Amino acid sequence: MDRELLCLYARLDSEPFADEVLLREETRELVNATMSQLPPHYREALEAKYVTGKSVRDLAALWRTTEKAVESQLTRARKAFRATLLALTRNLGPELP
Repeated sequence: MDRELLCLYARLDSEPFADEVLLREETRELVNATMSQLPPHYREALEAKYVTGKSVRDLAALWRTTEKAVESQLTRARKAFRATLLALTRNLGPELP
């Protein structure tokens, strides 16, 4: 992973990734590594919402809970994802020349 990409990841909290960053193989690998580190209930929530495209309403019905509970779960899952991704990128930094 190159230094430029690590710098872009470090700015995750302040700006969204550009399309070209999202399309890079390194980004896909980092997202997969991040997802594998999350607790299963967070991973399931993020995959259902952002990979399969289920709505909050659909998830609430599927999980037999309220929409508010689903929104809270997604908020916690996104925070965990962000923290894990940033931790992984910080750990990758020392490997660069």
